Amino acid sequence: MRTFVLVVAALGLGVAPVAAQAPAAGAAPAHGPDHLRFIGQGGTLSNAVVAGNTVYLSGVLGDRGGPTVEEQTHAIMQTIRNNLAEVGGTMDDVVKCLVMMADLSERPKINPVYASYFPNTKPARSAIGVDLGGPLIEVECIAILPENN
Repeated sequence: MRTFVLVVAALGLGVAPVAAQAPAAGAAPAHGPDHLRFIGQGGTLSNAVVAGNTVYLSGVLGDRGGPTVEEQTHAIMQTIRNNLAEVGGTMDDVVKCLVMMADLSERPKINPVYASYFPNTKPARSAIGVDLGGPLIEVECIAILPENN
């Protein structure tokens, strides 16, 4: 029997929102092995990787959302929603999020904004405090697309 371990790491360093590195209009997503699609490759990362019907979204920093954690959270969640739509998904397809906060005491301000993007489902979530180098929040997600995508 084989055991497979999946490790998803988020460093929060130099990770730009997906929209900032999206391919030019009409450009096809980059492809690696036939079973993987790499979306928005730039620099040292892909903004999303689609493996079968699983979507791994890189962390989206709140540095473009405004000065408050609420504004940054809205901007991040809108970017995540847009990135999922690009690969045929919705927020209802999200199964796991990792929320990284510069200040854990801001969680009560983040939670209502975050929850407003998941009116139908409540994905699993972890939250950690990290030094984000300026932004107040970063969120990464994993989504499972319907089989027909």
